[in-house]
Amino acid sequence: MKKVRNANDWLQRSPEPRRPLLLRALRSGTGMRPADSTRAFGVAAGAASTALISLVVYVGSLRGGYVWDDWGLMDGSAIGGGSLKGCFTGAFLSHYYRPLVSLSFYMDRWLWPDSPAASHWVNIVAHAACAMAVFGMALTAFGRLSVALAAGLLFAVHPAHVGATAWIGGRTDALGALWTALFAWGLIVAVRSRGDRRTLALAGSVLAYALAVFTKEQSLALLPLVPLAFACFAGTTRPDDEAGAVSRPSRANPSMLRPELPGTGWYALGPYVVVTALFLAMGIYLGMPKPPGLWVPLSEHLSRAAETVAAYAALLLLPNQTLMHLFSLDRIMELRPWPMALGIGVALALPAVYVRLWRTDRAALWFITFVVLALVPVSGLLPMPFILFAPYRSSVAVIGLCVPLARWLLSLRASLWGMSHLPAVAALCAVAGWYTAQTIRGIETWHSDESLFTAMVAYDPGALVGHFMLARTAVDEGRDRDAARHLERMLDRLYGSGTARTWDWRNPNLAVEGLRRDWRVYARVMQNRGAVGDAEDYLTLLFVHLGYSRIGMGGAAANTADRAFETALRWRPADPDANRGLGWIYLQAGRYSDAERHLRASLAAAPDNADTMRLLTQALQGQGQSAPNW
Repeated sequence: MKKVRNANDWLQRSPEPRRPLLLRALRSGTGMRPADSTRAFGVAAGAASTALISLVVYVGSLRGGYVWDDWGLMDGSAIGGGSLKGCFTGAFLSHYYRPLVSLSFYMDRWLWPDSPAASHWVNIVAHAACAMAVFGMALTAFGRLSVALAAGLLFAVHPAHVGATAWIGGRTDALGALWTALFAWGLIVAVRSRGDRRTLALAGSVLAYALAVFTKEQSLALLPLVPLAFACFAGTTRPDDEAGAVSRPSRANPSMLRPELPGTGWYALGPYVVVTALFLAMGIYLGMPKPPGLWVPLSEHLSRAAETVAAYAALLLLPNQTLMHLFSLDRIMELRPWPMALGIGVALALPAVYVRLWRTDRAALWFITFVVLALVPVSGLLPMPFILFAPYRSSVAVIGLCVPLARWLLSLRASLWGMSHLPAVAALCAVAGWYTAQTIRGIETWHSDESLFTAMVAYDPGALVGHFMLARTAVDEGRDRDAARHLERMLDRLYGSGTARTWDWRNPNLAVEGLRRDWRVYARVMQNRGAVGDAEDYLTLLFVHLGYSRIGMGGAAANTADRAFETALRWRPADPDANRGLGWIYLQAGRYSDAERHLRASLAAAPDNADTMRLLTQALQGQGQSAPNW
């Protein structure tokens, strides 16, 4: 045998299995290849950059205060009464069972009461952490750092997150998105792993799924992703890659394929099903509100669902300020029949897309299924307990959207000035730039009630929740004319003004008949009132506020205030506010006996009201009777 002169000659003559290990040992004392260390640095830098972009984009939201539901969330009334036990036994905002998000607001009250900036930081950090999870998920799914970085960037700046991140009350969606991203990431890691690593990854994924469903029930719909992940991602691990990078299987490289045993995905589904059953059992036992009934005919229900799908698709793919401030479907319905056709077209095209992707790109199929399943609970197929459309409800769906979108943008190639990657870089920058501009602009509207609801009704005049909140603010500030204007617009919308079937709500008889006989009126009221409570209660509240606003305006408007109070009393004859308002009007008109009757009815319902006592004294004195000894 020829003498070996040096170590290099010996390496060249050594058996092939020895060579990679010894080369790594000689090149680095730690046994890590320079390429591995470079990749590790790139992964760390990419994750950090994704988080930093998320923080920078939303730093402007720190100037915002408490908005909309924030007041009830922070004083405890909207999270089960404000006690720790109430977080787990009471309904969240009277409509849902979300104990973990209730617990987060309970902790806010304990750690930093009266500090909206601190509460905003919680949302921002949750969003940044979710962006990092999307980065890791994309890296695990495709093994390309460029795709992971692009996916994390698009997620961080997507405008659909504005309501979830810039609004304290949007924490439900910010936290829900974080846990859901961790669930999906852990699931893909589990599918791509073996042995103990698979067990740990699957356990982490189940834990994240549990956190997601106990934060927001929307994640329940993602359960089918578990067996589908084993069909779409299994068998593509490169065993010689310690960094966990993956490549797509191909017929040209069959050694990469490591098929699963039949039924593995269904067995893995078991722990997730247990979590789902536990959530449903606890929710039902602790009084989780029941789903609302179907208030409209099935044909109308399905058409609205198609329009809702079209609206969410437009928000996800072509976001703008109008879509970011939609809280009704009125703007979408104005474009009929095109939105309906688009929604139906999307539903009909999905089977063909699935068949093609099943043959060519199962990873992309999995992510598209993620988007579809995330939108199903909020698409209108199931009756919504409150408002038909809300942009922040699509926050979870963005997780599944950004990964294939980033991959597609980076696949664009063309020979321009010798730079084949230029189209991909330009397209990514254009999309990310548009998203960022819309997001930063949208954040400003969530700084206060006034800015939010003014923008809401400007972009979406049919957003009755915006008109209601502006009317309430105007009432509190004594701006009676503005309050009356918003209340009248609300009643116009509720009673179908400008549609084929319009009810004149100014006539008390027609106002009552419209609610009783027209399902459209009833459906509009319940969709804006919420599934908790009666439609009559909501309309009574609106007419009472309208009556007092008209009294405050004086002049000719005050002469019509009595009709508003009379309408309210048709539904709730004992309402103390309506009786007091009508009693005041009769007192001013010199109708003392009528005033006494209504004021006594008001006092019977609210015995300690000083204003009612004072007015009743005047009514009795007007009839020559002595004042009671209150």
